[in-house]
Amino acid sequence: MIRNSLCNRSAVLNLYKKLFRTAERTFQGDERGILLAHDKIRSEFKNNKGMDLASTEEQLSIGRDAELYLRESVIQAHVKDDGKRYVLNVRDEHLRSSMEMPVLRPGECYQPFKEH
Repeated sequence: MIRNSLCNRSAVLNLYKKLFRTAERTFQGDERGILLAHDKIRSEFKNNKGMDLASTEEQLSIGRDAELYLRESVIQAHVKDDGKRYVLNVRDEHLRSSMEMPVLRPGECYQPFKEH
């Protein structure tokens, strides 16, 4: 029992750190985005503190899925100076992902809506 508890504690701490690093990388240059992500991670871990072994394993699985989603599916975009177009920060992880997205070259703009 003690060994399982120590292994779970280690797995929880590793996931916590990994989520923080992934959030920092995903929202690089966006201090507000990083702070909001860190606050959400902290609150989720705090809310799930002290649960039983089975529930901890389930929450670890959910956390790993969240980290994968954040790493491979969230794409940072910046509004261009004209206020009408965006520059996407597409990373290597996005290219390995199975999600569909428009094909863009680095620095190329994606305009999701047509102007009328």
